[in-house]
Amino acid sequence: MAPKPLDRRVDKDGSPACCGLGRGADAGPAPGAFGRVPGPAAPEMVLIPGGVFRMGNEADYGFAADGEAPVHEVELRPFFLDATTVTNEAFNAFVNATRYRTEAERFGWSFVFAGHLDPREVAARPRVRGSEWWVRIEGADWRHPEGPGSSVRGRWDHPVVQVSWHDACAYAAWAGKRLPTEAEWERAARGRREGHRYPWGDELEPEGRHRMNVWQGEFPRRDTGADGHRGTAPARAYRANGFGLYQMTGNVWEWCWDWFDPGYYRVSPWADPTGPATGDRRVQRGGSHLCHASYCNRYRTDARNGTDPAAAATHTGFRCVPGRRRLSGAKFGRIRGLSADGGVGAPHGRPAVAGCVGRQLRLTPGDEALPARFSGPVCRPSPARGDGRAGPRPGPGRGAPRGLAPGH
Repeated sequence: MAPKPLDRRVDKDGSPACCGLGRGADAGPAPGAFGRVPGPAAPEMVLIPGGVFRMGNEADYGFAADGEAPVHEVELRPFFLDATTVTNEAFNAFVNATRYRTEAERFGWSFVFAGHLDPREVAARPRVRGSEWWVRIEGADWRHPEGPGSSVRGRWDHPVVQVSWHDACAYAAWAGKRLPTEAEWERAARGRREGHRYPWGDELEPEGRHRMNVWQGEFPRRDTGADGHRGTAPARAYRANGFGLYQMTGNVWEWCWDWFDPGYYRVSPWADPTGPATGDRRVQRGGSHLCHASYCNRYRTDARNGTDPAAAATHTGFRCVPGRRRLSGAKFGRIRGLSADGGVGAPHGRPAVAGCVGRQLRLTPGDEALPARFSGPVCRPSPARGDGRAGPRPGPGRGAPRGLAPGH
C-alpha cells in the first residue's frame, strides 16, 4: 500500500511556502525586545562595521510575496559574526558537553531530500504532496542527515544540518552567543556590496567560476554537481565575501532570530530592527544547495524565507553572533530539554525566551507521531509579482525606539 502523501502548507496569499518545513508543533512565544550588549569575539569571528545600509529588493527577479520590498535604510551597530556556519565538529562538541538531544532526535524523524535516498526507500515513505522531493525519514537527525546508515564521518567541516531554530538557540546559548537578526545577516552577507544579488555582484558564475554551492542541472531530477558538490559543501569551500565571511549564500539555509512577516519591512524601525513581536515562522536566509534558478532563486543576499521553528532538514544550518556569557555543561544540563517555560536561549543578557532551548514537543497521537498541522518543505516557482513599494520610510527618530521591535 502506498504511503499517504503529506499535505503541503500554503502561505496566507495562497501560494505554497518556499523551502519552509513544519512539524505542526507550537512555534513558541514571541521574542522579547532586547538590547545588544558588547561581547568578546570568539575565534573565527569577523567584525562587521556599523552604519547605515540599504536592505531589501524591489527588482523583478525577487518574490513580492516574501516581503523583499520595500528597499529601506537600516542603521546597525557594529557586531561580530561567525566566519562560517556552525560545523558538524562544533555541534558535536556542544552535544558532548551537554548531552543535548535535537528536536529531530526527540521526534524520531526528519525531512530528507529524495535525491539523496535510494529510490526504493523513497517509494515506501510519506512525501509532501506537490513537493514529492521531500521525504519523511525515521531516524534522520544531525548525526545521520540522510537517515540510518548515513553519518557525518568525512563531513566534520560541513555545516551541521537537521537542526531546528530551537536547536540553534540551544547551541548559541551554550556558546555564549545568539542568532543574528535578519538585518544583521543581510548587512553581513552583502560584504560591502550593496544593491547586488550576490556577495560578489550580480552574475551567478562570474567568468564561468562557481562562487557558491547551488543546484546545477534539472531540479529536482538531476544535479550535475558541476560546482563540485551534490549536497552540502565544506563550510569554507568558496572564497569569502568582502567582510571575510564564507558561504553567506547557497549551501544551507541559515536561521535568524526574527519572526517572519512578509509585511515587516514596511513598519520595521530604522535602527537595529529585531523582527515582529509575534509569529508562527522564523526567518531563514541565504538559500541552499537545493536552490535552482528554474524554481527557487532565493540564493541571494536579499531573499528571505519563513519556516516553522521546530522544523529541520538536510538543507538547514546556522551561524551566530556574540551574546551572553558561555554556559558550562553543568549549568546547561539543568535546563537542557526539560521544560517549555524557561531556557537560556534569549540573547543579550535579557530574560530567556520561553522554550528557546530544548523544548519538549508533544506529538499528535493516533497518526504515528505526525503532527495534526503538517507543513512540508516546499519551494515554489516565482509567484505573481507586484511592485512591492510602500509609502515614506520612517527615518531616525520616527521609527520604534532603538533596539526595540514594533509592539514593545
